[in-house]
Amino acid sequence: MHLKHLALAAPDVGASSRFYSSYFGFREGPGAGLMANADGFRLAIHEATEPVHPPDLLHFGFDVTTGEDVWSLWKRMNQDGITMQGEPAKHMGTLVFWCRDPAGYLVEVRAVGHQSRNPET
Repeated sequence: MHLKHLALAAPDVGASSRFYSSYFGFREGPGAGLMANADGFRLAIHEATEPVHPPDLLHFGFDVTTGEDVWSLWKRMNQDGITMQGEPAKHMGTLVFWCRDPAGYLVEVRAVGHQSRNPET
């Protein structure tokens, strides 16, 4: 059994869709906010009629292949003005960073077993 679908509420479906397509490779599906990635994971972003206030701990994550991938994505997102929750750091044997998507959901990006220092320093 595999988790294959996530539905999110967002005040701006377009902004959230662009976030997940730009940074995580999701592609538009048969309607606005209906997306899927290359692994077949489906993401449905529904228009919120009220502001979204996800609990602080609620989050979901994406794995990347290398520590360099973590740093590269972090730098790109940071330069693009995405709300970041600090720099990549070692956490439970994983190089990880957290950010907020346009609707305020906490998103984790990790590379298991890779260096924690910035490769450019």
